Amino acid sequence: MDVNAVTYLGHASTIIQIDGQTLYTDPHFGRRALFARRRQKIVSPETIPSADAILISHAHYDHLDLHSFKYFASTIPVILPYGLKDFLARYIRNPLIELHPESEFTLQNKLTVRAVPIKHRGGRISGLRYTAATGYRVKGEGGCVFFAGDTAYHPPLRQLGEEATIDVALLPIGPCSPRWFMKRGHMNPKEALRLFAEMGAHRMVPIHWGTFRLGLEGVEMPLHWLQGELEKSPLREQITLLQPGESQPL
Repeated sequence: MDVNAVTYLGHASTIIQIDGQTLYTDPHFGRRALFARRRQKIVSPETIPSADAILISHAHYDHLDLHSFKYFASTIPVILPYGLKDFLARYIRNPLIELHPESEFTLQNKLTVRAVPIKHRGGRISGLRYTAATGYRVKGEGGCVFFAGDTAYHPPLRQLGEEATIDVALLPIGPCSPRWFMKRGHMNPKEALRLFAEMGAHRMVPIHWGTFRLGLEGVEMPLHWLQGELEKSPLREQITLLQPGESQPL
């Protein structure tokens, strides 16, 4: 892996490496997310680097997998949306850092992690209990990465590109169907490309596809729809499709 890079692990699980620091987003090494069976291969936790911090976007089962914490030392800080600490403290001993929207945490005096408000309901089981959901901007001397977690198209996210140049935007492209329902909390590929262009990021890595079937469409369909959009888009050279285990340098 490159010194400054992002690595896709499947769904919303990625590795962000900047300035010698390694951060994991929504790590999920399980074979299921509640009732959804995993369709992509699992990247073995034994083959990837140790973590300096873990970022959790929200509490849905496909983003917060409690069993996956067994692969991380209990000394590693876990950064959370505000309101999730009490729940997670029942299950793990790691230092838990809650961030209010737009607040920041500095990791090892090297990286600044900012909580970015997104448009998504973050309850453990959506609709039964609401907790916050957040994206994260990770910024250091070696680069800047935006991890959206899971979100609907949200125009205020454009401002991120005005505040700092984003080298890589990790943006979800599904689930998509039925659209009348999914649009409340999920982008489709066309909306993800629109947001990417509005943010002015250098590159986009699509996430949240191919791993768990969460919509009515086939698990690979968001990717096929994205590829169809890119055939007529001037952005196609800026989109990097990664398979699990592959990396994109910053």
